[in-house]
Amino acid sequence: MDGNEQPILDRLIPFYPHKNPKTMVCWFYKRIDVSRYEVVENMKRKNSFVLDEKDDKAVQLFTDLGMPKNVAKTLMYISQFDECKCADVEQGADLRQPEVSTAMQELKQRGWVKKRDLKGKGKGRPVHIYKPTTHLSKIMKDFEREKLKEVESVKNDISELKNLIKSR
Repeated sequence: MDGNEQPILDRLIPFYPHKNPKTMVCWFYKRIDVSRYEVVENMKRKNSFVLDEKDDKAVQLFTDLGMPKNVAKTLMYISQFDECKCADVEQGADLRQPEVSTAMQELKQRGWVKKRDLKGKGKGRPVHIYKPTTHLSKIMKDFEREKLKEVESVKNDISELKNLIKSR
């Protein structure tokens, strides 16, 4: 941080009149979404990665083509890294933990991602580390092939339907 930049917490304090910083942060994230996005933008400049406008557009197109939004967001986020933790995906793709887990299950099922567990020193749950196994361009080709098969199936169904109606 340079001398002119305030820490994020200093910028949060005016939003809530109580003195407890934890209460202020929680309230800030739950109630002032517009300000939350400003903080996320500042975080991006500090090497904390979030999806940018191009990624959001790709997510929208994947979603329009039938991919669940949480899967599309997760895919676009993890494609930028060699490996990442579940918590990184949650923060960077703006998803909740159950949404990331569901998306990762589908990505693993398709063979696009591998999961490994990183055990901590003490007791507790391991941290899930995800690694893309397929480059995004290959995933795009697979997705395109899948969608073209669906289009061909729809064309065949329409053709069959036309023939049935003609023969009446």
